[in-house]
Formats: sequence, structure tokens, C-alpha cells
Amino acid sequence: MLTLIGAATYCTGQEIDRDYIEKNLPLNKYQIDSEASAIVLYEHTDIKITEEYNVYIKKDRIHKVIKILNSDVLEAGPHSIANVNIFLPKQDVNHYVSNIRATTYNLNNGMLVESELKKQDIFNEKHGKESYKVAFSLPAVKVGSIIEYSYEKVTKFTDNLIVWYIQEEYPKLTSEFEITYTDQFIFTSIAAVRSEERQFKTRADARNSDHDFCYVKNTQRLGNVYYSSFWTKKNIPVVRKEHFVNNVHSMEDRIEIQLTGVKLSSGNVKQFNNSWKNVNKTLWKDGNIKRAVNGSNNFLDDIIDSLTRNVKNETEKTKIIYDYVRRSMARKYSKTFSGKKRELTEVFKNHNGNPAEINMLLTAMLVHAGVSASPVLISPTYNLPFSRTFPVLSRIGEIVCIVNIEDKSVVLDASDKNNCFGILPDNCYNGFAWVLGNEGYGIDLSPELKRDKTINAFDIHDFTDSTAYLDLYQKIGKYRSQNLRKKWDNNTKRIDQYTAEIEDRFPIGAKVLEKSILNIDNPDTNLIVKYTCLLKFDKSASAILITTDMMQPFQTNLFTQTGKRILPIEFPYKIDYSSHTKISLPTGYQPDSLPKPMLMTVANNGITYKKNSTYFPSYNTLTINTAMEANAAVFDAGEYSAIKDFLGKVIEENDNVISINKPGK
Repeated sequence: MLTLIGAATYCTGQEIDRDYIEKNLPLNKYQIDSEASAIVLYEHTDIKITEEYNVYIKKDRIHKVIKILNSDVLEAGPHSIANVNIFLPKQDVNHYVSNIRATTYNLNNGMLVESELKKQDIFNEKHGKESYKVAFSLPAVKVGSIIEYSYEKVTKFTDNLIVWYIQEEYPKLTSEFEITYTDQFIFTSIAAVRSEERQFKTRADARNSDHDFCYVKNTQRLGNVYYSSFWTKKNIPVVRKEHFVNNVHSMEDRIEIQLTGVKLSSGNVKQFNNSWKNVNKTLWKDGNIKRAVNGSNNFLDDIIDSLTRNVKNETEKTKIIYDYVRRSMARKYSKTFSGKKRELTEVFKNHNGNPAEINMLLTAMLVHAGVSASPVLISPTYNLPFSRTFPVLSRIGEIVCIVNIEDKSVVLDASDKNNCFGILPDNCYNGFAWVLGNEGYGIDLSPELKRDKTINAFDIHDFTDSTAYLDLYQKIGKYRSQNLRKKWDNNTKRIDQYTAEIEDRFPIGAKVLEKSILNIDNPDTNLIVKYTCLLKFDKSASAILITTDMMQPFQTNLFTQTGKRILPIEFPYKIDYSSHTKISLPTGYQPDSLPKPMLMTVANNGITYKKNSTYFPSYNTLTINTAMEANAAVFDAGEYSAIKDFLGKVIEENDNVISINKPGK
């Protein structure tokens, strides 16, 4: 097949004419992404917020032009790129979709053929209990087609946040976004864009600029005063998934536009949600959270008394209450900071709730017991991190608890029976978080706060000429222990799968005599794995070969990417791993040679590996110690190749064997 590659040919809505379509129809690849299954040639979103009959109306005008390059985007069933779904909270005079137009363009023997959507092929369907969906499928779509569609969606303006998702599933040549609103509203735009914005006076200047990211702001007087903001961005690649990235979508460019004030009839301006202090006032002082947490809560009298009677130590009191909530409250919903919140009396009575409700109950119980406790707003790793300077309310996804006891702060999440005291789930460590209270304050919940320390101890002893005993003691770090308990969920098959992976690392022919995993049901402790094995050797061989570290954290090099790394490297926590091997040799057995001491570093000493071995002749004992530490959880993308090479050398070194000579051989 002839490959025709297109350079970035930018367009505006006015320039999408027959000539533009005919230029792009023969192309089957684009320089922006030669592997893309589809390219958005042009998209424009125009949002207007107006007042009509004392109701604020939001009108979204959407226009898209997309080139189909691969059949996989058409084979996704209802999620096919040719299927368009428009969702409405309801259908009435203030909620509807209109002016739907859709056309598919194809080439037939070199001639342009247009297939238009017919009115009877537009469907209105109920979606869920209350919402509705307007759906249509573009006709005659195939690989090589260009599809173009537009529509207007009208709803009541009730959302405080409007988002322009610049980077999405497919590359884009041109994306435009504009918002127009009356001077009754004050909006603040929060840009998470990795390009420098350049401002122009007119849309034409912005569109014709060679700069990739352009902005225009205007004031119009059409009876009322209207403000408008217009952005255009060109040559927009896809952010592709890479190994060791917590959430690829958090790396995508977007602009969030949040309502932060209104002009009152008096002419005064009421501002809100434009600072963390204002958010604190809205949610804590003016909302119901303060009342729920710090209220009288007499329904808790009996349970607090029975749990903490005669307990004076605040730390012990906190642990008792935390353990009670963790064990007795069932996590009912996956969504946390959404939907109607139930009264804590109902959560307590029914012994279930979503994570926010459970942690609010925990906070209320601790306060009722005289412990200094507060709720904490979290933006989990599936969202963008909070900004320290400006709050975006849609990023709130979790509520946890913080207590101040014995001159230290401890964070708690009682919404899962496997959560450890003082340790949050991995997705809660996403940077800045906000503690609600009379004053309120920010804290850091970065992954850099987490260090997971795992220790492996091997004791090889009682040799014969063909066997030896191996005792393994593995103390798994608390963060990894928490994750393993959740993964296993007391499922025997899953636990057996884990032990099978351990046994695969033992020398060939090793026979497991005893094994156990301790502390599975005690989430506040490290998991302990114990093994006793019988190792078997070739009786006729002159030497015994023993691997220096059977349980190294990286059995294979997971850094397999060959192209240029784009995204930062994100580990779930700082790594602190050590292995200690003791070999008690019988009389006459001696190591052939000892490995030389080794120290390797990478990423400006951010990751280190050490190895040393010692032979004690008087005891005929050999020790081998290895350690690997990652002193940061996040590394720059530019370090990828160096870390990849480093891990390759570590794995190779840990796979090396020590030769033990037998007597008389």
C-alpha cells in the first residue's frame, strides 16, 4: 500500500471546505504520530453562559473533524469513534440537543463522496434512572474516511467547573476552545499545560500564529457586558502510557475554568472557592462538616465509653477507636466525595458507608473521645494533584483523617480493613492536601514521605556432600504488606500464587519442608514469610554453587522501553531493600573466592546498590550482604536509560554465584 504522510496542516472552522477535505482524504499517516489510529484534524468548543427568563443557561457548541486511519477505532462496538453520545441530566425546555449535523467524506475512484446523517438516525434514549442520551452513528465510515459533526447542547448552568481537555485519546492538529459569559460571573482559569501561552488581540492573529498555544481575551457590550476567552492549540500529541507512571491522564494538558465569584444585585461581588481559606470556610464553617465532626454526637457516648474506659494514653486511645471503625464499618461505595452525604448517625447505625463517610465517622469518634482530629481533603492519584495556590474542587476525591498526638501528626484511613495505622493507601499520596478546621491548613502527602523497608535473611546450614538446609526469613515493608493484604483479601489461591512465586526463585530441586506467612490478619504489622527448605547438590561435583541473592526486588528488568522516555519515573514509594545471607560451612569446605565489594549509584546518587561479603575462617562462616535504596520516589524522565542500565547490572550481580569447594575435590 502506498503510504502518504501528511505534515501538520492547521485549519480553522472557516477553512474546513471541500479543498481541505480533499487534501486530507488520501493521507494514511501524519507526522505528528505515524502510529495513530485516528487524527483529530480540527475541533472547536464554544461555550456561552447567558440569562434567559431568569434562568442561567449554558450552551455548548461542538464541532469536530476526524480522519480515520485504522480499523481498530471502528471495531469498539458502542465505543466506536463513529458513534457519538451526548448526555443530558434531563430533557425539558432547559435541557436539549439541537442543530445536529454529521457528514462522512470518502474517496470513490478519486471522486469525493459525501454521506450525510439523516434525521431518523438520531436517537433519544433514557440513560440510567434520570439522565438521557442523544446518540447517532455517522454513515458509511471506513478506514480512510473523514468524519465531521457538530451540535449544540443546552443545559442549566449548575456546574462550578468547565474543563477543556486538550490532550485526549487521539492526536490533534488543531483544538480551539472559547467561553463567553456575562459580567455577573467571575471565572478563574487554571492551566495545566506544558507549553508557553502567548496572548493576541484577535482570533485571526492567534489562529495564524506559528506559536502552538495562543490566547485571546475580549470584552463585548451587547446590552449586557460579556467577557470572552479564546484559546487555540496546535500539534497536540497523545500522552502514551509508560511503565512506572501512577496516572497517565494526570499528565495530559488541560485548562480548568472554575466559577469563583458572582456580582450581587447590590453591585458588590461575592467571591468564593478562589483560595484554600475560602474553600475551608465553604466546607467547614458554612457547610455541615464542622457540625458532623465537632457536634455533640451523643449517639457515640456508649461506644466511646466502652472502647476507651480507663485508657489515658492518647495514642492507645486513637489506635483502639481506629481499629474499631476499620473492622466494623463496611465500605459500601467506591465513589467518595460525590453524591448525597448521609448523616453520621445513619453510617454508625448501619455499619457501612463510602470512604468519606467512614473517615468522617472516625474523626467524629476521635474528637468525641478528646483526641485532636480533623478531616483531610485528598486529591487521589487518579486526579490531578491539588495546587497549593488555587483550589480546584473537582479534584477532591477522598477524605481521610489526621490526628495530632504526642507532638506528631498521624494520617488515618479506616475505610478498608487492610489499611495500616498511620499509612494511607498509595493513591492518597498525591502531593498537597488540605486539613479542614477552624483555621485550616495545608500538608504535604507526597510519595517522597513513604519508605518501604524489606529485609530478606537467608541461613544455609547443616551441609552434607549433597544437601543443605535453607531457612528464609522475609520481613516485607509495611506499604507493600498493606498492598499485598488487599490483593490477597484472605483468598487462599492468591496467597498460594505469591508463595509459588517465591518458590520459583529457590534453586532447582529445592524441597520445601515448612512454610508460613505471619500477620496476615494484623494490618498494623509487617507481613513475615518463613521457609525451611532442603537444598540438593550434585554429590560428585567438586564445588557447590550458591546464588548471592535469591529474592532480589527486580528479578527481571522492567525498564524495557527503547524509545525516548517522556514522562517522569514514579515509584510508589522509596525503596529500601536489604538481603543478608549466612552460610555455615562444615569442616573442609571453603569458598573458592569472594566477590569484591561493590558500590554502584545512578541518578545523582538517588539510587544506590551495595554488596559485600566476608569469610570468617575461625567459624568457617561466610556472609553476603546486599542492599539497594531508592532515596526518591520520582525521577526525571531523562534518567530512564541510566536507571535501566543500572538495574541490568544489579540483576546480573545478584544472579552471580559463589563457589564453595568441597574437601578433597
